[in-house]
Parts: sequence; C-alpha cells; structure tokens
Amino acid sequence: MKKISNIILIILFFTPSAFCQSADEFNLSVYQKEKSAQRMYNQAVDMISGRDYYGALIELDSAVILNPNFKEALLQRGKVKFMLNYKAGAKLDFQQAIQIDPAYGEAYFNLAYVEFVLDPDLHKLDNFNMAIQSGFKTPFAHYYRGVIKLLTKDFNGAIADFSAAIEKKPDYALAFHDRGTAKNLLGDYQGAIYDYRLAANYEPDMILAYIDMGNTKKKIGDYQGSIQDFDQALRIDSLNYMAYNLRGGARYILGDFEGAANDFNKALILKDDYYLAMSNLGNVMAKQNEYEQAVELYNTALAVFPDHGESYLNRGLVYELMGRLDNACSDWQSAEILGISQAPDYLKECK
Repeated sequence: MKKISNIILIILFFTPSAFCQSADEFNLSVYQKEKSAQRMYNQAVDMISGRDYYGALIELDSAVILNPNFKEALLQRGKVKFMLNYKAGAKLDFQQAIQIDPAYGEAYFNLAYVEFVLDPDLHKLDNFNMAIQSGFKTPFAHYYRGVIKLLTKDFNGAIADFSAAIEKKPDYALAFHDRGTAKNLLGDYQGAIYDYRLAANYEPDMILAYIDMGNTKKKIGDYQGSIQDFDQALRIDSLNYMAYNLRGGARYILGDFEGAANDFNKALILKDDYYLAMSNLGNVMAKQNEYEQAVELYNTALAVFPDHGESYLNRGLVYELMGRLDNACSDWQSAEILGISQAPDYLKECK
C-alpha cells in the first residue's frame, strides 16, 4: 500500500510541473512570432512609404503567416494589393480583418471602397455605414457614401454626406463639386454655383467645376457668365472638346452664330464623332438658311447616335421649312418616342 501511495505522489508532483513548462514554452513561441510579425509589419510600412509595394507585400505575407490575427497587417496588405490592382485579393484581406475585429472602421471603409471600384452600379452603402458607425474619422467615408446617394438620386442624403466630408476636410474640392451637383439636380442653382466656385477656389485646375458652373449659369439665363466659365475651362485645357461645344451653345443663344459655328467646328476637330457638336452646328446652318447642310449634319449625328431625340426634332423643323412635311412628321414622331417634350406640339401640324 505504501508503494502505491508513493507512485501517486510522484505522479501528482511531476504532472503539474510538466504542464506548466509546456505552456511557458508555447507562450514564448507565440510571443516571438508576434514580435517577428510586428518587425516585418514595420518594415513593410517603411517600404510602402518608399513605394516598394512588392517588397512590402512579401513582408506583410510573412507577418500574416506568423500572426494570422494581425488585423493591421491584413489591412495594409489589402491596401497594397489594391495599389497593385489585385482588387479581389484586397477585398478578401479587408473581410478577414473585419472577422478578427467586427468594429474595425478602417477595414470597413476600405472594403466599401474596393466594392465601389469593382462594381459602382451595386450602390452598396452597408460597409460605408459601418465605417462611419465604427467611428472611422475620415472625410472619405462620408464622401463616397454621398457619391452612392447621388447616383441613387437621394440628393438630400448626398448633400448631408458631402457636408459632413467638408466639415472634416474644409478644402475638399471634390465634395464641394459633388454637393453642387446634388443641389443642381434639386433645382438650387445659386447654391450649386456657390459650391462649384468653392471647388474651383480650392482646386484651380478642376476643369469640371468651371464646366458645370457654366452649365448652371446657362440654366438661369446668365449666358455671358457661362461663357466666362467655359473660357476658363479652355484656359486650363485648350483641347477640351466639351467646353468648346458648351461655349458654342451659349454663343448660339446670344445670337453669335459665327462664334458658335467656330466653337462647334473646333469641338469636331478634336473629336470628329461628337454628335452633339454635329447637331448644334446643324442648328447654326439652319439659322443661316443653309438647310441642306443642316440636314446633312443631323444625318451624321444620328448615324453616330441614333437615339438623339433633339436631332430628330430639329431635322424635322428644317424639313418643315423645306416644305417636306411628311419627313418632318416622321422625325417628330421619332423625337416623341425618344421622350422629347416639345415633339407632341409639332405633331399637331401633322393631323
């Protein structure tokens, strides 16, 4: 009986000691791996600063292998993959980082951004919402959520998000521009012009700010002001065919047909299949009683873009002036099918 007791005592004595030793060795191993992973992560961050993305990717791969729960390494690896145009891999890394930390706001933002780039037509708000709700303090989450709201015609929601982005980044030119676009679509033209002007102030080479400001001024009848904006757009980029076409449109309304024709021709030199400039030049020819030339220009515009309702409407008007009412009625019917609001009024002449 004494021997049995001795055996039990020996077992009780050695077993806990052996277990503790194994645990200490295991914890030390984990600690060493985590330290090595952190060192590799730090090296990767330095490489990213130096734009050595492939070198950074190697270091981050090693860091994640050593510490699979290293959420910061996963986040950075996802960013590097995105910069290297491996967007699907970036998305997986951001998702894995969120699995490790479901409140990781920066990972939600990057995941949302990758999804937006991969398929902007999905209009997914969820991950932008999660980024903002998780306290990720960046203007960009609000900005891109605003862009999605703008695309889905939630204009007031878009304005709120662009305003939140501007509050965090007062010189955020893109947010001012896009807030202006949302206001424009709501009919707040003065508010839109104000925002476009601020966008141009903060980013003087933002040609789109001048183009959209000029277009908005046309809506309120400030054609001289719109021409000044298109002039500025062309000072920034003398090869911008859209600016030439738009300036030509303003000159046409003011009765400067020669200046308008000059602008439309310049647009066509820069882009020979620009159907809007073709159609607009057709309008100038019609005003100058050059009906055959006008019809030819409308024909060319419709050959490029068969669904341009304005070309059908205007060609119909020219046909009417030429005494070809049957052709005119056919064109006005096409214009009505394509949703041109004035077409039904002209079709009354066909009855």
